[in-house]
Amino acid sequence: MYKVNQEQSKRISGYFKPITKNFIIGSQNIPQSFCHFSVDNINNFDDLPLKLKKDIQYFPVRRKIEFLAGRVCSATALENLLRDGGEYYWRLKSSNGAVLWPKNIAGSISHSNNFVTAVTIKHSNEVQSIRVDIEKIMSTQKAIDLSQTILKCPTPR
Repeated sequence: MYKVNQEQSKRISGYFKPITKNFIIGSQNIPQSFCHFSVDNINNFDDLPLKLKKDIQYFPVRRKIEFLAGRVCSATALENLLRDGGEYYWRLKSSNGAVLWPKNIAGSISHSNNFVTAVTIKHSNEVQSIRVDIEKIMSTQKAIDLSQTILKCPTPR
């Protein structure tokens, strides 16, 4: 995990200004945090913890900002779920690219077209995982054109 102190957290979150909404499904509170970003959000990565700077040093600028926005949203949703006033941590990625969540917590991050969202939930008998995905809505004509490309099957021999 990337340990981020409160001052760093406020400064970096200020670039993205995440908004959190809570949804209740059954007895579960599900915080969803989201933010909009642009490549103009950040032009200086010096505020980041050293380990985080090293991990993203070779990312293109746009990917760095997406990564940071995702981490800010996930931390905000997690903070809203736990409400424990504990230390502020950002989730790491495992070797296969999945986000590592705390024990007994499930979460998901998605980004598309300058928008990022994250959701978190506590494990229970009813829920062991949660996923979120966002995509830009396309026109009907574009969907038809795209489906003709995607759904092409080779002729059986």
